[in-house]
Amino acid sequence: MTVKESALLQTSIEEHQRSEEKMELFVASRHSRLKQLVAGVSATLGCLLNGLVMGYTGPALPSLMNRTETGGTNFLGDEFIVTYQEGSWIAGLVSAGCLTSSLVAGPCMDFFGRRFTLMVVTSLSFLVGLLLILFSTSVFQLYIGRLLNGAGMGFVMSTASVYIIEIGSPDMRGYLGCFIQLMWAAGVLLIYILGCFLNWWQLVIAKLMFIPPFVIGMYISPESPRWLFLNGKLEEGRAALVWLRGETVNNLAEEKCIRTELYLDKSEDSVKLAYFKKPEILKPFLVAIFMMFFRNWSGMPMIIAYCNTILSRSGSTLDASLSSMVVGVVLFISCLSSTFVIAKFSRKSLLVASMIGMAASFACLGVIFLSVDGQSGQNNGVLEKYYLGWLPCATILFLLFIGNLGYGTVVWVVIAEILPKKIRSVGNSIIIFIAYLLGFISTKTFVDLSGLLGESGTFWLYSSVCILGAIYTVLCVPETKGKTLQEIEENFKKQSSQSNQTQSNLEKVDL
Repeated sequence: MTVKESALLQTSIEEHQRSEEKMELFVASRHSRLKQLVAGVSATLGCLLNGLVMGYTGPALPSLMNRTETGGTNFLGDEFIVTYQEGSWIAGLVSAGCLTSSLVAGPCMDFFGRRFTLMVVTSLSFLVGLLLILFSTSVFQLYIGRLLNGAGMGFVMSTASVYIIEIGSPDMRGYLGCFIQLMWAAGVLLIYILGCFLNWWQLVIAKLMFIPPFVIGMYISPESPRWLFLNGKLEEGRAALVWLRGETVNNLAEEKCIRTELYLDKSEDSVKLAYFKKPEILKPFLVAIFMMFFRNWSGMPMIIAYCNTILSRSGSTLDASLSSMVVGVVLFISCLSSTFVIAKFSRKSLLVASMIGMAASFACLGVIFLSVDGQSGQNNGVLEKYYLGWLPCATILFLLFIGNLGYGTVVWVVIAEILPKKIRSVGNSIIIFIAYLLGFISTKTFVDLSGLLGESGTFWLYSSVCILGAIYTVLCVPETKGKTLQEIEENFKKQSSQSNQTQSNLEKVDL
């Protein structure tokens, strides 16, 4: 870097710091908050679709396997039944579809824009996938449809969060960010409620009804000003700011802040991958990956995907469809609760308590399934004998509540906090890819593990993973509450420095 470039970079950094200080003082007007709310809700309608897609197999699989009064036929009226093993592919392929789209979403939203990616690419993935499922005459069509629905989920997860961060004012970003998880939980709850009355293909028609509001909402909303400025569309970027903020004197300061930050990011792009070699960067990145491993192998995603099937095979005396609707309510309430408890308790205590609670719940489910015939899936009357027919549903409700309260929600906060700024965007994309890969494997292998170990053995396996996750969290995950991002980053640098010093001392001793 030349002296002139260094001076220009330093000037840009100082200007950026001054702009950030000004922006932190900015409080959105009532008009601006309303406009940001419209854009934020429009984007997170995609997250609602995610919840509908993710929770679909819970109420749909029983009718697909002809275990309900309305099962056994497709939309065209022809006989259509899937096996238990095929059902596991239908549940798992959503995560597989997310793998590809999570890699493609970055270049797609950089080239076409955040708004276009959500409004066109994402909606088409959902639309084509749902139509394939609706008119399925073979299980292969179902597989392709679920893959495309998974692709839509990946586009939403990768794009909606970026869009919200870039359109939100400093005082609104946290609030808008809560809609991502809340809308997902609302989608799961809604599909479970509809599942009490509709069969598998009727549920598909219901999901199709939510695509037009999503498209219309994104059509009304503006493109991200940051993306517009990045692509040299200055007038359109200013117009987007006016739409979001109104005509205010702060718009100029925000524009300068965005454009300066874009310049700084561009100056560092060429060396981002090299940062992963540094211990203070690599360590938090690996901590985040292992946290994601325990989150996806804790068994919670599997419970959501197979909720009705597990309840119907558990010996529960409660109606499976009604129980799954209550499950959706619990997921939604736990998402709401997490926004309150995260302010009162340490991140680490919530994560550890979450894992311990799930471990106990899975251990209990393992005991419950000892009374179930593994071949027929019928219980032998033990639960009824001791008036415990309510226990399977209660155990699953507690598992999902405590799981979603901690590792289901807080883990995303901790990962965002521990990833250093220099690799945050790249690192987050890699972690999302790994999350969906692990989600696919864990969801798909539930049926295989059940066949190999039995349901009881499988649940005890998940319990063991949760115990290991709790131990890992205690030993390796740092507490981030009350610390600035800079303090967290400096703490990892200090640990790396101490580790290098210890290694150096050991080498001297050996000599």
